[in-house]
Amino acid sequence: MNILVHKRFILFLGLLVFVIPATAVLAQPDWITHRNSAYKFRFLYPPNWIKGAPRGEHVVVTLFAPKGSPRANCNMVIRAASEIADESQDTLDNEIRNCPLAADDLRMMLGSAFPDFRVIETKTAMVNNHPAYFAITEHSHETLDRKTFLKGMWLITYTPGYVWIFSCGAKGNSKAEAMESYNHWEKTFTRMLGSLVFERW
Repeated sequence: MNILVHKRFILFLGLLVFVIPATAVLAQPDWITHRNSAYKFRFLYPPNWIKGAPRGEHVVVTLFAPKGSPRANCNMVIRAASEIADESQDTLDNEIRNCPLAADDLRMMLGSAFPDFRVIETKTAMVNNHPAYFAITEHSHETLDRKTFLKGMWLITYTPGYVWIFSCGAKGNSKAEAMESYNHWEKTFTRMLGSLVFERW
């Protein structure tokens, strides 16, 4: 897959869901394992987090922070991608290693929906011993009745035929409140996304 294919594929992603560096995860004996037998992946999440109905196309798992705590949620998005269905995992891994995800790529994914979208950090990380794109971003989202500020982590990777986006975002009614929520949940986000395992690999 050359750089042109990569750029076209970045445009194909075209969504924002809130993500994190895949770091070594200490044992979490009280955490719950979420396992998906259809897509063959699993990850850990805190026992007081709440599973919700997935919202949005391609969202297969949604988790919410406990009521009464700073607002946050995590999502697993899985999109079928025929463009890479015939690629080997090694080829896809090399694509990520050799073609870093730039801040402009993330901005293209969002289009004009979030004009204040800002990329704080982007780099290549590891998940389940495979490379993945990692980013920290912040933006606001406005509806008829409120404006919500978000700061979140993204982990994006490919397997043959699929794009995976595991993300966590903290929310607030102000930028400062979103930052406080993010600081509160940052370690939890890191441990949750860092626990992701693809059982096909």
